Amino acid sequence: LSAIDRAGLKDLLSNTDVTFFAPVNDAFLVTGAIDPKALTDAEVTQFIKNHLVLGKFTTGDFPQPGYITSEAQMGPSGEKLSLLTSKTTGSTRVNSAQINSSTDATNGILHQMADIVVPASIYDHLVNNPDLETFKSAVSLETVTKGELSATGEYTLFAPNESAMTKYLNDKNISVARLSPSDRRALVNNGIVDGVSIYKAEMNSGTQSTRGEDLTVAAGGDVTLNGDIKINHKDIQATNGVLHIINGTLAK
Repeated sequence: LSAIDRAGLKDLLSNTDVTFFAPVNDAFLVTGAIDPKALTDAEVTQFIKNHLVLGKFTTGDFPQPGYITSEAQMGPSGEKLSLLTSKTTGSTRVNSAQINSSTDATNGILHQMADIVVPASIYDHLVNNPDLETFKSAVSLETVTKGELSATGEYTLFAPNESAMTKYLNDKNISVARLSPSDRRALVNNGIVDGVSIYKAEMNSGTQSTRGEDLTVAAGGDVTLNGDIKINHKDIQATNGVLHIINGTLAK
């Protein structure tokens, strides 16, 4: 409550329909956890807003898995961050934080969280989303790239989903761990655009340069990449850029 008072959000939380993800006290005692007392007032405000979504969302309302938008303006140019919502047997999570219980309020709903909802980098979104597990494994083996996608900066990443990665690996009859360095690098780098956040509505037909090979973009009724690859989830906002989940791989 003291952090909410410092952030000046008491009126918003009292008078506006909101969904609030409230970590239990023990969440702040975990080694490495964010300590609100060590943050400036401006940082505390954004930290709290990353636990806040406008409108009432019960766990049944969450896309599974999917994304909702927090009020934290922590993108490279102050964009509001995306939060992943996902459900497994007996567990509903927001990013990597588990919901313990939910309580209706007169102006929304409060979800008691076992963990802090940490502002997510692009790499964090890869870690959090089970539909990106295999591609995350490939990125993890590219140590420098993993560090870049975890840190401050600005990137656009096109990330193949599990179905796309399964097909890619089956076609090669190989696992991620056994990919050649050049094949793994192409798989990852062909989906990275450095220094800019490119949102789906801003994509134009033509050639888009990447860290690897150029992409061919067709932006008619819908956006396709390299002929037939579509964006399944667009504009997932991270602290260091934007992520798009695609249904194919950008390397052969």
